Amino acid sequence: MKKSLVRYSATVSAATLFAMLSIGGTAFASDHEDEDDDDDEDDDEHEVVINICTSPTDFNDAVKKELRRSPAIDAAKNAMKRSEKAYQSAASSETSSLLKLNSAKLKTGKKHLSLVAKAQATYDAAVIKSASTLSTYNTKLATYTELKSTTESSIRSRFNSDCGIVDPTPTVPVDPTPTVPVDPTPTVPVDPTVPVVPVVLGAPTNLKAGTSTSLNTGAFRLSWTAVTGATSYKIFRNNVQIGTSTTTNYTPTSAALASLKSYHVIATDGTVDSPASTTISASPFQGTSVADKRGLTTYGQIQVTIAVTDHRITGCWATYPTSSDSGSINRSAIPTFCTKAIAAQSSAISNVSGASATWTAFKTSLQAALTAAGI
Repeated sequence: MKKSLVRYSATVSAATLFAMLSIGGTAFASDHEDEDDDDDEDDDEHEVVINICTSPTDFNDAVKKELRRSPAIDAAKNAMKRSEKAYQSAASSETSSLLKLNSAKLKTGKKHLSLVAKAQATYDAAVIKSASTLSTYNTKLATYTELKSTTESSIRSRFNSDCGIVDPTPTVPVDPTPTVPVDPTPTVPVDPTVPVVPVVLGAPTNLKAGTSTSLNTGAFRLSWTAVTGATSYKIFRNNVQIGTSTTTNYTPTSAALASLKSYHVIATDGTVDSPASTTISASPFQGTSVADKRGLTTYGQIQVTIAVTDHRITGCWATYPTSSDSGSINRSAIPTFCTKAIAAQSSAISNVSGASATWTAFKTSLQAALTAAGI
């Protein structure tokens, strides 16, 4: 048997070949006693066809080879790959422009504002392009997947037909004297008057932007109230899906500083989607870096970042030195200051005992963040 000819391509169908082999074995052999080696070559091909029709493994191999020969699938796959590369490039540009924007915000001088504005415009354009290329990639991926599935189904149907594998449609004979069998376990019929209740998922509620923690490792994070029956949630930024979560929180990537975006969430059970949650406008805002200083001693720099939801502080964290040589910054007071800032919605927060220098630096940086947020 020539395994190189596994592809289903014989000129004689399997059903016909079976019929030929079943007609008088002796007569069939005598008619072909004097055939040369070329006839043996043909027999090998016929034997491959028989193997495809009787072996699930060879049948599946033949289907896969036929799929690889499809120009349409190859073109769809290449289009998907190109869109994937385009998205990866756009995502990389978005990250690069975000770094440049943050760098521009740290600079000073006469051209500071123009540099920040230019960097912000570049970043905003990069975000739009990233979202657009991601949408294109998702579309190309869906097209490729659907085309591959329908083509494989068509090939299998054709092969089954050529192999004589046809689902019979039996007829029910008429019983001139039918008897009514006794059902020992009768089933209760479904009441047609009772409607089937469809699955309904409620919209997620209490969507807000906060922080994963109020310590030095804080991050901008969305959170919401769980929906009964939901198995996961779809997260959208500016009406473009940016991710999914199996929990009731999500940390979006590329959440640019001082760049308000709209966010909403949809619950799903894998089949049914809920209505969208209320849309919020949110962004992180970062204050200036301020020295934690007592007298002539400087212990390090404190920089506060706040999460803002619809012009209200809903999250807070700060960065500061954590190494042992950073002096005596009262790091344990930082979470307390953040909690007080969220409650006060301002920098008018009271001190914590033993944290006067830290309190002064924290409030100064917090006020800068509030000013940037317009609060």
